[in-house]
Amino acid sequence: MINKVTLLGHAGKDAEAKQGKTGAFAVFSLATGTKEKTQWHNVIVTGQQAAMALDMIKKGSLVYLEGVISYTKQEDKHFTNIFSNFFRVLNKGASSGQESKQAQAKEADSSGNSQGGFEDDDIPF
Repeated sequence: MINKVTLLGHAGKDAEAKQGKTGAFAVFSLATGTKEKTQWHNVIVTGQQAAMALDMIKKGSLVYLEGVISYTKQEDKHFTNIFSNFFRVLNKGASSGQESKQAQAKEADSSGNSQGGFEDDDIPF
């Protein structure tokens, strides 16, 4: 069986740190689709990439990711989560964590915008 998902979309919020039974992880929402029909995905990043996600993924970031889909049920609610095993932030200058911070700081200084070149009207939320 194959369980693989590839997504390209904008982060709906900054990545947040969480603590679970197996250790720390990062979570964020990802919007795909269009302004007229936006699909939301709950993304979970574990291991060493969790720290990178916390550092690099900010609201509005353009994110490419690969992972697997997990379906869970809690009480009467069904949840679909994406467990990311690879991600890349595609904002200009986001090739690595430190370079990304420096590039975004320079861009924020020159444009007054700290979202890596995206205006609020450019993202579907």
